[in-house]
Amino acid sequence: MCSCAGTIAPGSSLNRIVERPDGGSAHKTLCSTPGNSDAVHGISAGSIYTDANSGGLRKVLIVCPFSLLEFNTNVLFPSGHDSWSLVKQMSWEEVDKGWGDQAHVWAAVMEPRWWPEFDAVLRATGVDQDTDYLDIACGSGLMLNMASRRGAQTHGLDASDRLLALAKRRTPQADIRHGDMNALPWADESFDVATSCRGIWGPNQDAVHEAARVLKPGGCLGLSFFSAGRESSQIGKAFHAIRRISDHEIDWSQQLGEIGLEGRAEEMCETAGLVPRDRQAVQFDLEGADIEHEVRAWMSAGPAWMAIQERGANEVENSIREELSQLEEPGIGVRTQVLIEYVVATKPN
Repeated sequence: MCSCAGTIAPGSSLNRIVERPDGGSAHKTLCSTPGNSDAVHGISAGSIYTDANSGGLRKVLIVCPFSLLEFNTNVLFPSGHDSWSLVKQMSWEEVDKGWGDQAHVWAAVMEPRWWPEFDAVLRATGVDQDTDYLDIACGSGLMLNMASRRGAQTHGLDASDRLLALAKRRTPQADIRHGDMNALPWADESFDVATSCRGIWGPNQDAVHEAARVLKPGGCLGLSFFSAGRESSQIGKAFHAIRRISDHEIDWSQQLGEIGLEGRAEEMCETAGLVPRDRQAVQFDLEGADIEHEVRAWMSAGPAWMAIQERGANEVENSIREELSQLEEPGIGVRTQVLIEYVVATKPN
């Protein structure tokens, strides 16, 4: 199957395909779009839409964290095929390609450097002994493992099988599942605490609604995200290194970073019926032994994967090396300062 970056015709009406608990699917009209894909708002990453004007499943848009994929299902799906299952499978394959391609490198080299963020969110949400805890977009599971060491009953969800294999290896006793953050495979009121550290991005209101659904009354949701000012910070150098050679990443960084805007995460929580507390922040350094260590770390991330498809690994590596070498100090290595903000919101009793 082939895919291409798609555009949405001005004035098109999109239907989101919503999976029902019984295994079927239903269509939910979402919005009329003002123009092409980089102007669309209110579309959830990881979700699947159809063009309502095309008559059934003739044209499908798959919204992934790295791409907007458009498929003509008349061509892709012969008569009698379960096109919903095939489309859903392709959507998660795209997610797994981005974050799973270098899963072992991400888990060993990149993920451990974010522990101050994980620790801050776990503390703020009060995860401790016997907490029923869910991590949404858990990746290779370091935060799950940290929660488990606090005594929590841990559950995790991600769209990448390869990252989940590492998460299960780290915390074998955890309930770890492959799935969609917009349709969590747990019952209402299952958890005391749910978190998502830079997992729920952009205007993904559906995922926040789902997180609120599975929280017990009095439970809380912790969301962390890059500060809206990241472009002028040291961490912005890494993203600039990718964006300057990837047109695709420019489009998506604007949408995915929307949650970091002042008041946006709080608004999303309130829309889902939660009561947000004051926004907090944690600042720390991503520590690299040297520039090659740093390049390898960033090459394991999803945004780099998409740039690699466009420009090739050598060009992406060179761009990252050029940007981040400015931060290397003799005897210290590479220290990249990052500011993470987070919001904790409570579900009313």
